[in-house]
Amino acid sequence: MSEKVKETQLDTVKNALWQPDHTYMPVVIDQNRSEYVDEKVVHQKYYNNFNYSKLPQEYKKLNLTLGVTSARSGEGKTHVAANLATSFAVGYKKSTVLVDLNFRNPSVHKIFDIDPKPGLTEAVKNNEIRLVHSSFDQLYLLPIGDTEIYSLGLKDITAVRNLIYTLEEQFDFVVVDMSPILPITDFPVLFANEVDGLLTVVDVTKTKKSDVNEIFRHVSESQIAGFIFNRMEVVK
Repeated sequence: MSEKVKETQLDTVKNALWQPDHTYMPVVIDQNRSEYVDEKVVHQKYYNNFNYSKLPQEYKKLNLTLGVTSARSGEGKTHVAANLATSFAVGYKKSTVLVDLNFRNPSVHKIFDIDPKPGLTEAVKNNEIRLVHSSFDQLYLLPIGDTEIYSLGLKDITAVRNLIYTLEEQFDFVVVDMSPILPITDFPVLFANEVDGLLTVVDVTKTKKSDVNEIFRHVSESQIAGFIFNRMEVVK
């Protein structure tokens, strides 16, 4: 990479980080409501035990934006994000939106059987957020969008910031399904700064301790809101 390209990218990041104000984006709710949900989204069985009061003190506020990630792919991250969002919507009766920000393997649209587009990429490109109302009254969905014709880059930091800011103003909870942290080249580190904290999913059957340690080489400890251990056996 040339020095000139590096300087251009650095200027783009600086401009985005130094922008003092946010811009609201118009929000449109799709009239076609989703009536399907993957059977693995079983909030009543598991996630009602995830109590809002168990979150660290600094995250206890009415409006909460959480990113859900994992060390590597295949650890059940998206189902955890879907369960968590459903629990917030059903268990707490709070308006909640689930956002797909996983460009490597977007799956929110598969879990709720909706069209992946229009979604996040169209929102960033067209400055309009189009949401799908799920089968749960308080839960709304923003799928990934068309990643074949448009993918996020450094130029979109401000647009993503405005998108999340807009959703935070209209919803009590924003849950962002992000890509795994490793390999770091695919993880949107700068976009991770827009959430209040990261919940990191750990698959107890496959996640390596070295991978967990590797996370903290790239993400600040202060950004981690907690860990969720997935696929644990219940000992009676």
